[in-house]
Amino acid sequence: MVAYHVRCGMVAVLLAGTSVTAIAGEAAEEEAEKAPPVPTITVVYDIEAFVDEPEQSDEKWEKQRDGLASTLRDLVEPYDWQRAGGNQASLEREGNYFVVNAPFGHHRQIMTLLEALAQPTRELGKQKIAERVRQDRLEDEAIGRRRVSVTWDAMPMHEAAKALSEQLGVPVRVDWSDLEFYEFVDEDFSITLHLQDVPVEQVLDRIVEQMEMVEEFVIAGEIAYGYVHGAIRIGKSEELTVVRVYDVRDIVDEAAETIDEDADDPMWLLMDAIRDTVDPYNWRWAGGTVSSLTDFNGRLLVGTTVTNHKQITLLLDDLRR
Repeated sequence: MVAYHVRCGMVAVLLAGTSVTAIAGEAAEEEAEKAPPVPTITVVYDIEAFVDEPEQSDEKWEKQRDGLASTLRDLVEPYDWQRAGGNQASLEREGNYFVVNAPFGHHRQIMTLLEALAQPTRELGKQKIAERVRQDRLEDEAIGRRRVSVTWDAMPMHEAAKALSEQLGVPVRVDWSDLEFYEFVDEDFSITLHLQDVPVEQVLDRIVEQMEMVEEFVIAGEIAYGYVHGAIRIGKSEELTVVRVYDVRDIVDEAAETIDEDADDPMWLLMDAIRDTVDPYNWRWAGGTVSSLTDFNGRLLVGTTVTNHKQITLLLDDLRR
């Protein structure tokens, strides 16, 4: 049973044994020398619904709870959290609950993560909030599979974005303010591209490649594209990360049966393989500012760009063969 009420600015949702209360929050006061925060929402998450062993000892429960809190902060817009010096998001632990104050986009990513980590018997897809999150994600991912044809000869980037938007019927936005650091990438940056009947992701990959090639000091992977609320965005990679969960228990279990007992944990070996082969310089583990990777109950939680997720998927598919 789902109860959904809107009264005096308060939204209350009861989800099949999981309590989620969302209250429209007041934007925090503008801090000195910081951009004013965007409007936030406070959501109370019952985290007992998202762990594998809810009836374990208090010490183990606290360790798992704290690990989940760290995971969410590390993967969901990590620089926005107060603990990291940001001013847009906060997470407080109160017993079996997380009290999170953040913009809706942050909650959207958190709910995606928790949905993937939930017990298999839970039917979160039938609930209104989870269904909204899932539907938004599926619609965004479907954009990249649409097929397009382009014939661009030294076309200014702002015209190319407009042409692509008209062909797709969705907005294509370039975050020029985020790219102002780059000397040669601006609205008049020219694109030459001839492709016929290809997925739009292939066009976006080539656009990003040309934008990075023209800059002498750009490290590959610094510019990216992503899908946000039904639109395509091109900008700095660290602003366009997507959080996804990969169930790798089959790979880890098989590896555990074949490697020496003295070898490192198979999960850590897998994480190292991903960081070493997929955009290696941009992982936070290596001092980068884009990608993050952690594990939780046999699953890999990865925050990175759409392009990197495609490479990770291919790598995991190869390991399963």
